[in-house]
Amino acid sequence: MSSSGTLQQFLLMQTCNTMVSFIFILVFIGFYLWYGTTKRIEVQNVFGVEAWSKQNPRVSKLLGSLGLLAGCGLAIAQFGIGAGIFTFSVVLMTILSLVILFIPLGILNKPTFLVVSLLSVIFETLL
Repeated sequence: MSSSGTLQQFLLMQTCNTMVSFIFILVFIGFYLWYGTTKRIEVQNVFGVEAWSKQNPRVSKLLGSLGLLAGCGLAIAQFGIGAGIFTFSVVLMTILSLVILFIPLGILNKPTFLVVSLLSVIFETLL
């Protein structure tokens, strides 16, 4: 019975450890869906959802809002209400800055995003 409890505690601990990476990923996806609906600039086709996002702005903004809310909810669940909201706002500002800076320069693309996300989840799980 104790080995079953230990396994459950280990799995719960691993799930909580990888939450920070998922917070970053959800905030990135949520913001990027909002970013694709802009009319001020011509958004480059980097991830393949930009044209769809431009054609369906209401759905894109709804899905983006859900991603941002899910990221905020995970941050609150992981760190508590005050620290979770603060963490979410810091993550959001970081993602906003990186997307606005790196997408037009071509530095942030699909392979880069996948490698960074995968390494983040692996390092967070193992360390």
